This record gives sequence, C-alpha cells and structure tokens, in this order.
Amino acid sequence: MYRAYLSLIVLPVSMGIMAMFLYAGAFNKVKWNKFGTKGSRGAWFRMRTLDPDMDNGNCGASAAAVVAAAGGGNRRKILIATLEYDIADLQIKIKIGGLGVMAQLMGTNLKHQDLIWVVPMVGDVQYPLDILKRGEPFEVEINGSSYGVEVFYHILENITYVR
Repeated sequence: MYRAYLSLIVLPVSMGIMAMFLYAGAFNKVKWNKFGTKGSRGAWFRMRTLDPDMDNGNCGASAAAVVAAAGGGNRRKILIATLEYDIADLQIKIKIGGLGVMAQLMGTNLKHQDLIWVVPMVGDVQYPLDILKRGEPFEVEINGSSYGVEVFYHILENITYVR
C-alpha cells in the first residue's frame, strides 16, 4: 500500500524532470565550453551564442560599432533588448502587454547611464529610414539557415536604439 503512494509521488516528479531535459536537449542546443571563459575564474560553461568571435568576427565588429555609437566616456553602459519601446522624438511607441510602462520609465529615468537598446522593427509601423543611421549588416545562423540582419541606429540623448 505504501509502495503505491510512494510511486504516485516519485513517478510524476521523475517523469517531469525527464521531460524537461528531453525538451531542453531537443530545442535549445546549448554547447558547453569545456575550458571556461578567457580570464574568468570559476566559470565552467558559456553559451555559444554569447561568443564574441562568432560569425567570423562580423558580430563582434557590429557590437563594437554599437558601443562606439553609444558614445565614449566613463559612464556605465547598459544593454537592453525588449519587444516594447518608446522613441519619443520619432513618435513610435510599441506596447504589447504590461511592460510598456516599464520601457517608458527606463527611457526617462536612466539619464545618468548610457543605454544601448536593441528593439525589433514592427511590420505595420512606418520608420523614417532617412533619419536612421545605417550600421554594418551581419548574418545570423538559426537552425542551420543563415539570415541577413540589417542594422539601424538612432541616438536620443543617452539612449542608442539599435534596430
């Protein structure tokens, strides 16, 4: 009798953990770095997508261009990537759910820091491409297929929007 109760407790938990690892292994494809990161202690792994030398240096060069476009100085630089954003001077406000207010507050209340804000271009919104600065395009490989990514910059006070 106790074995039946014990199996009702252990079996669902173990099956759930097994399903989680099967799902993560099938879709995430995280590659483990066996030697750690350069110059770091105690870091045993790093996701391959964060590797700055990815894509023959093109991604690293684009990242350096983004930081250079954000301006120099000793101010702290913060990288933000959201689906919701508010670009006041272009009158573009993208709100999907409840985080739109948070995006607006971050833009207005973090004046003491330099923000690099990665935002997607939405299909129905007209972007003034003649005002935006064009960056160096790069390629991204997703599930074995290569996609070209066009990069545009817009600087508003302390925020560098990257599309």
